[in-house]
Amino acid sequence: MRVLGVDPSQYISEKATAGGIPTLCEFFTPELARAIKAEHGPADVITANRVIANIDTVGDVLEGVNELLGPGGTFVFETGYMVDIAQKMLFDTIHHEHLGYDLVRPLGSLFPRYGLELFNIEKVSIKGGSLRAWVQQKGGSQSVRPAITELIADEAAQGFTTAEPYETLAANLEYAKTQLLDLLNRLKAEGKTIAGYGASVGSTTQIHHFDLGDLLTFLVDDDHRNQDLFSPGNHLPVYPSQAIYDKKADYAVILAWRYAEQIIKRHPSFVEQGGHFIVPLPDFKVI
Repeated sequence: MRVLGVDPSQYISEKATAGGIPTLCEFFTPELARAIKAEHGPADVITANRVIANIDTVGDVLEGVNELLGPGGTFVFETGYMVDIAQKMLFDTIHHEHLGYDLVRPLGSLFPRYGLELFNIEKVSIKGGSLRAWVQQKGGSQSVRPAITELIADEAAQGFTTAEPYETLAANLEYAKTQLLDLLNRLKAEGKTIAGYGASVGSTTQIHHFDLGDLLTFLVDDDHRNQDLFSPGNHLPVYPSQAIYDKKADYAVILAWRYAEQIIKRHPSFVEQGGHFIVPLPDFKVI
């Protein structure tokens, strides 16, 4: 394969190029698509994983896709699925860089505006629940798969053409927040040391939405790229996970709650030594 990347981040584009994937440090626009096509020829495949929901000018990107795709070419992308976000309480995927949250029905009506056609889609487990979609130029050779109409009907049957699922999500989050704050305020009053486990963008969403900034003493994270930094807004220090032992945390709130089982299994000594893990979502529990 001949592969070419496009990314507006200088750091990422330089790192990718150094790793053997030539990458242009640009925004993907119709003008850039025409320039790429003129230099390299049309694309057989264009991918955009976990990025479409981050782009405010998504129309420009889709115009560019239509410009660059060759005959029989396919645009494949992954994005978060609003059904999973609402039903599994994945609210921590809602943060500053995600500007859109997708359902199949509006996706199906989006692409024809730009000369494109959604012809297949599937649910995947990535990030707690996502969609993988395949798009071709309008009138392309691929037949439209039944999965599209099936998922649209499923969304309607579950009420996602109404406000009800979102109101339910809001109510469930408020209940989870009340449970967590009641416990943490009591523990703080008792002089307990409370850590937060996880320092991702999702953790930041939880800290701010659940008003945890004054209740957590520090954060830990297993990703070395997040360590020795401070959390946005509250400026909580971020340490390696060993800090829950070194700093004698009494409780650790697992902000990375989708990985709670793995985290608890990794730290049996913490519980054996008298520490407790708090799992805030989807079902509140203390271990």
